[in-house]
Amino acid sequence: VKQVRFGNGISAESCGRVLDGQGGNLELNINHGLLRELLRRNDAGDTSETPSLFSLLYSAAALDGSDPDDPCRAEVCEQIQELIQKLSGGDRDTGGDDLPPLNAETAPSPLEVKVGNSKKSETISCGSVVRVVRPDVARRAMIEFVDDDAKKVDVMYTLPDGKTEEEEGVPLSVVRPLLKFETESALPSIPNILSNFFQTSTTLKDQGNDLFKLKDFDAAHERYSLVIEAFKARTCSHGQQVLVQGSDNGKPELVLTIVTSIDAEGECELGKGMVTHVSTVLPVTPEILPLHSSVYMNRARCRQNLGMHKEASQDLSLVLGLWRAADKRMLEADPEMREAEAKANYTAEYLRGRSRLARGLVKQAAADVKSALARNPPPATVKQLRQLKEEVNTALEKHRNLTTPLTKELAKMSISLRGMPTIS
Repeated sequence: VKQVRFGNGISAESCGRVLDGQGGNLELNINHGLLRELLRRNDAGDTSETPSLFSLLYSAAALDGSDPDDPCRAEVCEQIQELIQKLSGGDRDTGGDDLPPLNAETAPSPLEVKVGNSKKSETISCGSVVRVVRPDVARRAMIEFVDDDAKKVDVMYTLPDGKTEEEEGVPLSVVRPLLKFETESALPSIPNILSNFFQTSTTLKDQGNDLFKLKDFDAAHERYSLVIEAFKARTCSHGQQVLVQGSDNGKPELVLTIVTSIDAEGECELGKGMVTHVSTVLPVTPEILPLHSSVYMNRARCRQNLGMHKEASQDLSLVLGLWRAADKRMLEADPEMREAEAKANYTAEYLRGRSRLARGLVKQAAADVKSALARNPPPATVKQLRQLKEEVNTALEKHRNLTTPLTKELAKMSISLRGMPTIS
């Protein structure tokens, strides 16, 4: 668009029109309700869907004066419906997209680190893998160039999607060697973890915790994910408790059930008449629930720090699902296990509430806060939950004031484009 201006003589039902037929000049109807709500939303500092809304505005303006049977009208109406669904996310009471995929994940290849010589790994030289430590985050990187005089290095980071990112002139003062366990031995394979499961998994989790303390969330995530994949790879047999995706009164939910039979091809018959493949269930072992749930909880914290709030919510939903498998008699007889269950549940709901709020799922965040407070958490957690509750209430008020009027105007535009009677 070469030029945007406000014009006169535009139909009251039209948000604007495209002049010259080449998409060069866009003339908008300042009196149109959608435009008013869009500008009000921008003035309030909410620009989350601004590109999509302005794209829609242009598409609708291009239809000004078009034939009522123009197929482009239906396409724009579909665009409107998608936007309404996005904007109305805060009104949803259920979080189907918080249900995690239970089959094996495709994890990115870990950064290749030469192992076996920890002394050599401490040297600053080209090709060495080091850690660049900043106040808010630490990242592993490979040194590409060393400027001894300036005491700086050029480094290359490997991103989660396998792409690379370079940074020049990194001061040596923020460059650190990797931790000893990162250079002494390579990460174990899944079969090796399964051969000595509890000890190896606990060691990997503890290493992840050390990396998390350094704020190297990518490296910590790598180790937690390895333990999680090993849990998924454990043998599933008759009588095994498992988690599977299902529904509760029509709401998407993780369902705890039992394997009643499994054939040679891996097809499982479960309780309540469910049938699925073994790759889509998560085996649960109540005796090691604290370890199982803690790696999901810790990975969720990494994902929150990496801005992966949907994936963090999925991990936290699994924490809550896993603890539903806890044996009630065992909890009654073991105070430590009972305390671990309570802490895991209210912490997972608090963290999931934070991630849901970050994604604009305000009602779901409010439900998490309410549920966590009902679990009688300690004073420090109550303080955090009350602060989150205030943030949720503020977001709810903002949603009511900005999003609801906007979605109403979008619905009116859709009705007008379909040639139906307009609403007021």
